Amino acid sequence: MLGIDAFDQPNVQESKDNTRAVLTRFEANGKLPDAETVPVAQSAQSISELLKQARDGAYLALTAYTARTDGLHGPRPR
Repeated sequence: MLGIDAFDQPNVQESKDNTRAVLTRFEANGKLPDAETVPVAQSAQSISELLKQARDGAYLALTAYTARTDGLHGPRPR
């Protein structure tokens, strides 16, 4: 229906290489690299700029990975 071929994975090797590099750094220094973040105050502008790139008839999905907060998720289990 969407015209998406689940078996067409154009960046599989690139993703594997990137994952291997991150894991190698983790093994070397015991920590993952800091994640790139966008402050909430800038997120609306960033999303707006992204949506301007959308083409008619194209499929677009946004996945937000947000910081855990007590108000949203409750305190972390200890």
